[in-house]
Amino acid sequence: MNRRTALPFVIASSVWMMPANTQAQDPSPGDDAVRLLLKEVRQLREAVEKQSSATTRAQMLVTRLNLQDQRITKARAEVDDITSSLEHLRSSLPDYRLRMEEADEEEPKDEKERKEMARYRKQMKDMLAVQESRVPMLEAKLEMARQRLQEEQARYDELDGLLGRLDGELASRIAAGNAVRP
Repeated sequence: MNRRTALPFVIASSVWMMPANTQAQDPSPGDDAVRLLLKEVRQLREAVEKQSSATTRAQMLVTRLNLQDQRITKARAEVDDITSSLEHLRSSLPDYRLRMEEADEEEPKDEKERKEMARYRKQMKDMLAVQESRVPMLEAKLEMARQRLQEEQARYDELDGLLGRLDGELASRIAAGNAVRP
């Protein structure tokens, strides 16, 4: 048995083997040993409680850090999706403009073609206006998504810093505990 597992056994057997009237007697060297053992048991219990508390805190921080990482991943995906949509929209605008130019250059042969061409030009003009109006909306949406991403990253960095400080505190406590104990 090692020292820590033998300690409760030693205490229990010491108390059990003490005569009933020893409490009324003068303190003996055996009483000092029991007091020392009880003091060490209390210290061990306190150390275990502190370790348990620190472990729980570390687990909670790691869980929060993982959740924050998921939020960052979601925010990045949103930024990427909006960026992709904006790039696609911007690349399609020249095509709409080209179609309008081509429609303007065509000369209708009769009244029916002229009406169809006028309707087509109006549709192209309306579609171009709609697409062009979407650009600033997507740009604003992209800016908001980027801000959310930065906020989530700042929260992640804060949690990571807390976890780093907790790790440092635990390492210091362990080093201090090892320095005190032989």
